[in-house]
Amino acid sequence: MEYILMHRTKEIARIELDEFSNIASIYEVYDSKHLPVGTVQKEVVNKRALAKWWSGRSIPASRQGLKEALQKLGMTVSQELLDKCYGLSLSDQYWILPKGERIAWEAINFFDHSFSEDVGNLLFGHGSASESMSLVSPDNTSDGQLMKKWKIADGKRILMKGSSKPYYQEALCEVIASRIASRLGINHVEYSVVWENEEPFSLCEDFITRDTELISASHIMNAFKKPNNLSEYEYYIQCAEKLGVSNIRKEVEKMIVLDFIIANEDRHFNNFGLVRNAVTLEWIGAAPIFDCGT
Repeated sequence: MEYILMHRTKEIARIELDEFSNIASIYEVYDSKHLPVGTVQKEVVNKRALAKWWSGRSIPASRQGLKEALQKLGMTVSQELLDKCYGLSLSDQYWILPKGERIAWEAINFFDHSFSEDVGNLLFGHGSASESMSLVSPDNTSDGQLMKKWKIADGKRILMKGSSKPYYQEALCEVIASRIASRLGINHVEYSVVWENEEPFSLCEDFITRDTELISASHIMNAFKKPNNLSEYEYYIQCAEKLGVSNIRKEVEKMIVLDFIIANEDRHFNNFGLVRNAVTLEWIGAAPIFDCGT
């Protein structure tokens, strides 16, 4: 089926998705400047890179509770959920518009409108699939291995994330790490904890708005060619500086110091990055530090 890849209100490219929501073809590019970061090489869209970016929007196969949820939905892979929510996310402003349909981003985005918690509840092992349930959810495009779901509380978009057996410590560690970061004056995401059925879950508010988006360090690094003489650390710094992000080295060093203090074992290029304005494409700066549960 053909779709228009959209960036907020801008048409970017005409693509085709196969039955499992993989990008099968790129027919035409309308605005290469708004294509996802790291998918354009030498001013030409790289189909493999774009397909990888798109598949990366789906829930990873290693997610707790995913296999059981897919079985209840009669699906085989999580990518099948992408087109059910138009590919919308609470981390960026990309989505897909079925060709020939008249749907406006202003009418469906998750920042301004409510969404179903049916998928999130299934991922948490609650309830069962039915014809009346809605699959229009930002949970379809959430990343990470731990059990998680989005909810709305007092008008705020809140991410609820679980912990892993046997100690269930990640949710508590998120809170401790955020308090240490606060003491050190390091820009970070604030976490709190709630208990359900004697298990802790972390809560944090979405730091992305309807006008901004998070671009992971891995995508930033895909935007340029890495010289052999640079470490990945220095290469990321260089990429961010090329994009015009000032004092990025200082911000990354703060993250490294915090990770050292809390003995974080899971900092990788997909859980830190930059924030940019999705309308003007202006780079705002380093994202607040998040995902410190391990």
